[in-house]
Amino acid sequence: MAAARFVAQRRQRGRTRGRASSTDRRQQSRLRELRGGRGSERDRTTHHLGSSLPGRRLVSHPWCVRWHLEFQGDDLPRATPRHLHAAVSWLVDEDHQAPEKPWSVLPPRRSPLGGTVVEIATLDEGAGRRLLDRARAGHGLRLGDYHLRLEQPPVPLDEARFLPTWRSSGADRWTLTFRSPTAISAQKKYSPWLDPSSVIRSLLLRWNALYSPEHHLVIPEPRILSRVSVTAFSGETVDAIMYEGHHSRTGSNKNPYRGAKAALVEPHQPRIDQAFVGSMTYTCNDSHLAPLVELLFSWAPFAGIGARTTRGFGAVTVNASQPSTRPRD
Repeated sequence: MAAARFVAQRRQRGRTRGRASSTDRRQQSRLRELRGGRGSERDRTTHHLGSSLPGRRLVSHPWCVRWHLEFQGDDLPRATPRHLHAAVSWLVDEDHQAPEKPWSVLPPRRSPLGGTVVEIATLDEGAGRRLLDRARAGHGLRLGDYHLRLEQPPVPLDEARFLPTWRSSGADRWTLTFRSPTAISAQKKYSPWLDPSSVIRSLLLRWNALYSPEHHLVIPEPRILSRVSVTAFSGETVDAIMYEGHHSRTGSNKNPYRGAKAALVEPHQPRIDQAFVGSMTYTCNDSHLAPLVELLFSWAPFAGIGARTTRGFGAVTVNASQPSTRPRD
């Protein structure tokens, strides 16, 4: 009995060491990915606002380009936001499962020449190169039930290189025109009221999730965002299908094919939310905060604002105003 117990203990220790060595190998592989910039960046936590979101493989320089893609076809595709997201993901994505995408897109529109126009903004150099490599003249693209053909390679409409070459103009007031329905996501709900704090936080978190740590933006004290206010707005709330639903299997999470209910598929129905379309003017009363707000608002026409920017929502244009003459804090 003693010999059998000794053998069992040795086997148990061997299994434990095997699991430990396997865990160590996974940890070492994870460290190599983080150092080399491969894979998704998760659980990067600091005490500053905006630095703790999981992100994709980080890039060094925020280089943004807005592209014009024109497709042949007489009918404007009535594609859903999900179809648009899937089509552009094929053109731009490096990792389709990444929690943050380095691009945004506008809904398709009719071209003056009769075709279909899609505008895509890439937020780093890698995304731009992938788009140019995959979207070649004659390339086909599927939007739902519509099959389109690209007439010519993507044409750059606008380009901006941000840090370290970006310089503030000294503006303290910005008018944002929201070209497509825009809403802020909070606790699995969508709000059409684009208050300054939520808008700035949304942009800041996405910036820090996409770009490398040396370019992270920091607001040491979140309460300082109260010094940015809405001083004018005009527009309306519209119905928008921000959440289109999905199909999920029932049954065990460990083995979805186990049990009588495993073959059943339950559709989650689309949900209609409220989103904002129009313009808002934001004014900053803090001279130290204004340059950061200006940087984020300069980036917004490329990145979009709020939720579902990779499905055609949150498109925006920005007009800056020169500093006012009133005293600041």
